[in-house]
Amino acid sequence: MLKSLSAVKHALINIAEVLDIVGFNTQLLGSSKYVLARLQWLKASQLDRVKEAFIRNKQPRFMKQFFSSLPYGRHNLFKEKIREANLKTLVRLIKICGLLLQTKVYLYWKRHRARYC
Repeated sequence: MLKSLSAVKHALINIAEVLDIVGFNTQLLGSSKYVLARLQWLKASQLDRVKEAFIRNKQPRFMKQFFSSLPYGRHNLFKEKIREANLKTLVRLIKICGLLLQTKVYLYWKRHRARYC
């Protein structure tokens, strides 16, 4: 069964709150250099806190980083993969989180036809 949109958004907000607590600027989550620099400065306990946030709030899009050939991933292996993830993998997961947190705006317009006399 698919999660509702609000549940997905709530999970992403939970991750963003943890990232904010450990010192990330959530507006800069799309920058690989910024995210890598922040991750390198984190203490081991803070890094574990970030990993636990991803474990508690798993999303199909996050699982695609580890199980790209499987349509839905392996939920039972996800915890293990996150816990042993290196900084490069965490950078990719945080960038995906930042992308999913963005507000999307769609503009629609109607073409007006010119009237000829």
